Amino acid sequence: MIARISESRRCEDVRAESGLAPLLDKRAAAKILGVHRRTVENLIARGLLRVTRIGSLVRIEQQDLAAFIAASKV
Repeated sequence: MIARISESRRCEDVRAESGLAPLLDKRAAAKILGVHRRTVENLIARGLLRVTRIGSLVRIEQQDLAAFIAASKV
């Protein structure tokens, strides 16, 4: 268990040093937008929300979510 904790801390250190914001999954993006996960999937399918694909994983950069929100304002 101690190895896992220190490994986790190392990942956090690397992430902090890189200056990269954590990537969001569809559920986290949906929670931020206040919509259902399927709505986020539909936005992605329609090309309205940019994603990053890592293998079979779909992740959303926080800046892409912010850009979508800004573009949605009327």
